[in-house]
Amino acid sequence: AKHVIRLTADCPLVDWEVIDACVDLHLRGGFDYTSNAIERTFPDGLDVEVMTIAALLRADQGAIEPPQREHVTPFIVRNDGLFRHGHLVQTTRWEDLRWTVDTEADLALVQRIYELLYSAKPDFRSADILALQAKLPEVITHR
Repeated sequence: AKHVIRLTADCPLVDWEVIDACVDLHLRGGFDYTSNAIERTFPDGLDVEVMTIAALLRADQGAIEPPQREHVTPFIVRNDGLFRHGHLVQTTRWEDLRWTVDTEADLALVQRIYELLYSAKPDFRSADILALQAKLPEVITHR
């Protein structure tokens, strides 16, 4: 492999279209690291990171602090002089939406989204969640 896509388990609403867009930007730009979560315009919980194996190996050699080693990419993110970064951003700003699971309230929200969308459309995407928000604004909470 020449590239790695990093997704985290606390982001169960990740959207394949966002993943594809991030990979496309990464490859077109020849970046070492590309993400949609550094300059946030997507909801918290649609986080995607793409990196080269070379960047990951370089981070393994350079990352000394326990948080840098535990969370894999902080060394790459904080050393933009060593790595070429790509930032996937969109003109519509949804950074005030929280679709990640860190608390019981977050889990309840994600469960409710699945209850309302999954049976009718198992492959629902972020656009479907946003349409649900427009229809039932009380379902989607803001930070």
